[in-house]
Amino acid sequence: MTLVLRKMEHIPCTATNIMLDWLTGDIHIEPSDSDHIVLTQLADLKFPEKKLFQFQQAGKEMLFIVDGRKSFVNIGFNLRKTILKIQLPKMQFHSISIRHVGGQVTAQQLHTKKLHCSTTSGQARLSGYMEELILHATGSHVTGHELEIGKLELRAISSKIKLAGQFSSLNLIATGSNVAIPSSTAPAQINSISTGASVTVTLPENDGFVLQFKKRSGRFQSDFPLNPKEDTYTYKNGIHSYHAEVRGGSFTLRKA
Repeated sequence: MTLVLRKMEHIPCTATNIMLDWLTGDIHIEPSDSDHIVLTQLADLKFPEKKLFQFQQAGKEMLFIVDGRKSFVNIGFNLRKTILKIQLPKMQFHSISIRHVGGQVTAQQLHTKKLHCSTTSGQARLSGYMEELILHATGSHVTGHELEIGKLELRAISSKIKLAGQFSSLNLIATGSNVAIPSSTAPAQINSISTGASVTVTLPENDGFVLQFKKRSGRFQSDFPLNPKEDTYTYKNGIHSYHAEVRGGSFTLRKA
């Protein structure tokens, strides 16, 4: 099946907030040298024109991008292969929101205060700078590299997650998932709740932390030599504050 250019729009970039609601198919988000937001959709020639992407601007700051197939009730006939490309000017956005089912999202070199990414039965690859990343993954595989994130809010269900980069704060809730966070810096805060899940956070040598650990079942492992006292584990001066709760599965602190 050959995919061809079916629709392209050049939108003057006044929007600082972007919301994307997509059914299935691949999404590519990348920076460009243009001062416009460029939307491109590839599909085969049998893909109905009325089902191509739609967009709407709300005022000067909000841009909505919607899968045209969402207007049709019978979803089963709407799943022909398609690729949506979004090229963004090299500027900082206030927020980018992505909701996606199936297929793959590739969002590279983003620069936004907030990224909210929700993926179901799909894949996602992320990189870039975000003051806050809110990631909800269900039955999905998500990877990130060269990330620079202030606050990570992760909700993972039956998913495989690996996010690598710099993190200031981690808030992790994982159920039936495998979560790995290799961080090049020691986060100031970690909060982790895992249910039947494996959570591993890798840290460099640091000035110390205090970990409050609670478990109903499961295990805790650490490469750092800890001073235990009941449910409290202290490393060095205990500058950073970490909390972990395991309800089956494991929580591991690795030393980089």
